[in-house]
Amino acid sequence: MTNEDEQYYENFFDLFALEGWKQYVKDAETSKENFIIENIDNEKTLFHTRGQLDVINNIINLETKIRYQFDQLKAEEMEEVDVDDE
Repeated sequence: MTNEDEQYYENFFDLFALEGWKQYVKDAETSKENFIIENIDNEKTLFHTRGQLDVINNIINLETKIRYQFDQLKAEEMEEVDVDDE
């Protein structure tokens, strides 16, 4: 992993540690709960709502995705080190 990569992930980890981020995610989760799909009366509104939910889900899941990517990169580095040692 390059220094730029490490800085990229560290910036996210710093963000995720902030109370403001936690509050933002909690608000996103509350917003998601307020969608009532059953009341959508036409296809245009359904697609619009689906787009909104996609954005909200991306916010809610961002930390998990970033941590997973970071863990994958670290695991790949470890595999490279193991192969080089052989």
